[in-house]
Formats: sequence, C-alpha cells, structure tokens
Amino acid sequence: MKVLITGAGGMLGQDVLKVFSDLDVIGLKREELDICDEDSVKNTLLDLKPNVVINCAAFTNVDLCESEKDKAFEVNGYGPGLLASFCSKISCKLIHISTDYVFDGTSTTPYLEDDPTNPINVYGESKLKGEEEIKKKSENYLIIRTSWLFGQGGSNFIKTIIKLGIEQNSIQVVNDQRGCPTFTNDLAQGIRHLLENNAQGIFNVTNTGACTWFDLAKFVLEKKNIKVKIDPVDSNKFKRPAKRPHFSVLSPKKYRTTVKSTLRHWQQAVIEYLTMSN
Repeated sequence: MKVLITGAGGMLGQDVLKVFSDLDVIGLKREELDICDEDSVKNTLLDLKPNVVINCAAFTNVDLCESEKDKAFEVNGYGPGLLASFCSKISCKLIHISTDYVFDGTSTTPYLEDDPTNPINVYGESKLKGEEEIKKKSENYLIIRTSWLFGQGGSNFIKTIIKLGIEQNSIQVVNDQRGCPTFTNDLAQGIRHLLENNAQGIFNVTNTGACTWFDLAKFVLEKKNIKVKIDPVDSNKFKRPAKRPHFSVLSPKKYRTTVKSTLRHWQQAVIEYLTMSN
C-alpha cells in the first residue's frame, strides 16, 4: 500500500508519517505540495499514484482565519476538494482531517457524526466547506473530526501553559469551553485503525474523556509541579477575533463500534506527552 501524506511538516503530519512508516509512505510538506495548486495536485497524484492520501494540510490559526477568510476557505475548503477530485480519478482513498468546530457548541451531550453542523467562526465554516467538497467529488473518503490537538511537532496549548506557568506569578484560563484534548500520536494511530477496518464516511476520533481548558491547564501544571496561581475565567474575559463553541465534545461511539476500541483517556495521553517532552 502506497500512502501519501500532505502537510507532513505539521504537528499531526509528523506523527502520521511515523505511524505509517512501515508502509510505502511519502510525506510532502507545504512547500513540496500546495494542495490549492491544481497542477501541483494533479501532477503529484498522477506521478505517485498512491492508494491512500492522508490530508493533514490545513490553515488552523482559528483567530487569523477571521481576518484571512479567503485564505481559510482556499486551504480548508478548496484544497480538500481538489484532492478529492484527483483522488477519485486514480481510484485513491482520501482521508481528511476535520474539526469539532463544525458544531456551534449548544449541545449538552457529545456530538455524533450525523448531528446538524452549524459553525460559529470562519475556521469552522471553511473546514465544513472542505467536508462538503470532498463528499461532492469523491465516494471513497474518510473524514475524521478531531479536537484540541497537542503533540511534539508544533506549538500547542500545553506548551503555552507551561511557559506561562514558569514565567508568571498567576495565570487565568478559560473554564466555559469543554472539549476533548487529543494527542497527535494517538490520533495518527486512530487513523490507521480506521483505514485497516476499511472505514468510510465521517468519524469522530479524539482521546476519551472531556474537560475545560482550565481543567487541562491545571492538570498539566500539577504534573509538571509548577507552582503558580491559576484562576478559572469566562471566555468573555478574553476578547478574541473568533468565537469558540462552549461545548464541542465528540462522541467516540461510531469509532468504538468500528475499531472495537477507543483511544485512551486524555489524561494518560498528556502524561505520556509530558514525559516525551522532558
């Protein structure tokens, strides 16, 4: 099986590359394959003829998406559609990474894959557009919705909190947004398990359990033994360009039914990540 990974230089892409390293795998960074360039996509896919494309390329700066809407829709919407179109031409499966932000956060129970979408920011809108383009242009696809990623190969919330905890006497962290922190290494393994089970359609893949950003920060600082005053605050305390859903917990039920297991609890994943990062 030949696997092509786009966005292979990113935090998730690096871990996907590792998890698939025993196969015939090719990882292309953004400068090597621009998923928004039709000729580049066409020539790369026709030349390499992969059996599977895993699209980890994305514009993920949620706040910047608000001011760079055209770029967000190009990378997160148009690009995945291009990939789907040419994957379809060479009978190649497309695995695409999407987000919990396709939901508005008004639910009080974990979101299922077929729950109505209603994004409340440009990032979520652009990612939903990508999902729609893929569904229109390919029948052999796997869309994976995930959330709150952290990993070794890029900037993330945990790194930021550790830095703030060391540098400041006190910090404030949002306590009215609830989701599922997800370790990129675990997500990469989840992607592989779904592929090995010939999964099709949309799947939620996150570490299990849920928490607020405050819960996550508190857990990280305790495990790192960083003594700092940490206060929970409402999100309206911080004026940010993009709205965030207050509740974006994704249900693992469909994944569990298909793979016969779930990803481990987010706390276990954080502990391993912290050990690896020491």
